[in-house]
Amino acid sequence: MEFEKMQEQHCSSAHELRDRLLRGELEPEDFLDQLLDIDQSVPTHEAAAENTRVLEDERVKDLLVEKKLPFGYDNLLSLSAFHEGQIEAMNADDPTQAFEKSLAAAERTGDADWIAYARATLAYFQKDAVGLEAAHEALPEGTNKHILGNMLTGLKSRGDIDYRADYKP
Repeated sequence: MEFEKMQEQHCSSAHELRDRLLRGELEPEDFLDQLLDIDQSVPTHEAAAENTRVLEDERVKDLLVEKKLPFGYDNLLSLSAFHEGQIEAMNADDPTQAFEKSLAAAERTGDADWIAYARATLAYFQKDAVGLEAAHEALPEGTNKHILGNMLTGLKSRGDIDYRADYKP
């Protein structure tokens, strides 16, 4: 019951922020910041799917792009879709569509490290060890490179994916 309440609260908050933005009661920068706060407020990112839906609302997208905030918009869309994919993967659902959406938005940001990480994660779920390895090699040392190394090792050793076992920050 506690989890359902928390998830419901996040959904209401994301919709509330969208409505305030569209009514002109919330600045676009503040909207993005507060939506990111919702995403980051729970380590398991339960609000990711609802945040993604709010960001995909054409009115929101048009307003943020019109305000010359495409980098912030695409960054948050990519992050939200990525977290949505992680939740689907942990629930043994097919996260491919969410990770494809994340990669597409990442590519619009031009952030090479994030693009490589999103591309590698998608390659993992497509069981593409060559693509995963190439993206892994493109990343600088750090947490994301370490995670991809675990995913690559798991995929190569099993020949299959097991996100719960391989995703180790």
